[in-house]
Amino acid sequence: MIIDRRLNDRNKSATNRQRFIRRYKAQLRRAVTDAVAERSITDMERGAEVGIPARDISEPQFGIGRGGDRDFVLPGNTDFARGDRIPKPRDAAGGTGDGEPGEGGDSEDQFTFTLSREEFMNLFFDDLELPRLARTALGQSRQVRYRKGGFTPSGTPMNLSVTRSLRNAMARRIAMGASLRREIAELKTRGGYEAEIEALEQRLKNLPFLDEYDLRFRNKYPELQPISQAVMFCLMDVSASMTEAKKDLAKRFYILLYLFLTRKYESVELVFIRHTSEAEEVSEHDFFHDTKSGGTVVLSALKL
Repeated sequence: MIIDRRLNDRNKSATNRQRFIRRYKAQLRRAVTDAVAERSITDMERGAEVGIPARDISEPQFGIGRGGDRDFVLPGNTDFARGDRIPKPRDAAGGTGDGEPGEGGDSEDQFTFTLSREEFMNLFFDDLELPRLARTALGQSRQVRYRKGGFTPSGTPMNLSVTRSLRNAMARRIAMGASLRREIAELKTRGGYEAEIEALEQRLKNLPFLDEYDLRFRNKYPELQPISQAVMFCLMDVSASMTEAKKDLAKRFYILLYLFLTRKYESVELVFIRHTSEAEEVSEHDFFHDTKSGGTVVLSALKL
């Protein structure tokens, strides 16, 4: 059997990588949630190194069963016969080595896995349980518009410029027939060269009306459209009624809004305004983590 991998991606481990992500998706989603809580809103569009506890990725292994009687002989056995008594091995948990017993300290190793930007964003969207339509809209790239610019000798029939093609054909016929007409005129003034004149006139008639060289097609080139700048205002009540869960939900909402704006605008400026009975402009860290509390007056934030 031959497996043709020529059409596959150069990254030969991509299939195994996707299989690993599907298998440990729950652990990776928890790691992404922890990473989102530690990151800034403007730092969401890159990959991340996430840690998975080693116990969560442990592979099943065969071991000696505890208890149970086996009264048959396996195929290929040359040492024992039916009815022989075999000494039972020690318990697997006890250990039979000659070394000293280890200390009873507990530890938990971490398996570090690097997520790309696309993988990180997909896991982030999965955790939010967004519909596929919203996920596609937030993840789309900026579109490039094509503008008309000049002509090219090759292209599709729908872009054929008839006027420019006929103009080139006329110029070619005039240029190639000028020397023939001049030579015919000279022979006619001398006289007695009817055979040569007839041959030159036949060559003049054989000039094609339209040649492939004459065809011109309308050319289009990609152009990035200018995008205006945007300012994103983040408002949040920091009174006692705002729990950590509500603040985390607010941060996820602002992350989605920021990701959407960065797809539509080249530059996005963030302004964080928190309010109790009074509003103030603060940094992102103070916006989500400061312990200030008080009453609730939304109008103060809107006025600011």
